[in-house]
Amino acid sequence: MSKNTFTQNLYIAAIALVVIVCPAVKLFGGNGIAFSEGQRTGKVYKISNKGILWKTWEGQLSLQLVTADGNGRMVNEVFDFSCSDPAVVDQIKAAAMSGEQVTLSYIQYLFRSWREGSTGYDVVRVDRGESPLSQLSTVTSQ
Repeated sequence: MSKNTFTQNLYIAAIALVVIVCPAVKLFGGNGIAFSEGQRTGKVYKISNKGILWKTWEGQLSLQLVTADGNGRMVNEVFDFSCSDPAVVDQIKAAAMSGEQVTLSYIQYLFRSWREGSTGYDVVRVDRGESPLSQLSTVTSQ
């Protein structure tokens, strides 16, 4: 076997490995790599159980934001999220039914499996009540 043939076979094997292993890891690998965590505050207006083979809970949180142009206009931005914990899903459903403001704590994942949800954000906790930002403005105004 010549050196060129060996090198070509090595490249083919490496490409085949990437083509086979990467999708398998993506498909069956679970949550993937967590690279961010945070909180978003707003009102849950949609929560649904989606999927054909694997059902996942997907939702949307309406974020009421004030524009930075000084006019004080409210802009409605939407935060799409997934949730894999049944106890947290029940809390999200209750918040959606009541229409109250909630703070969702989430973990953001890279390379998340479609079995885990269609968004990169997995909600892990729900805090009901006032926004942390509204509490901050109350403290600074005193």
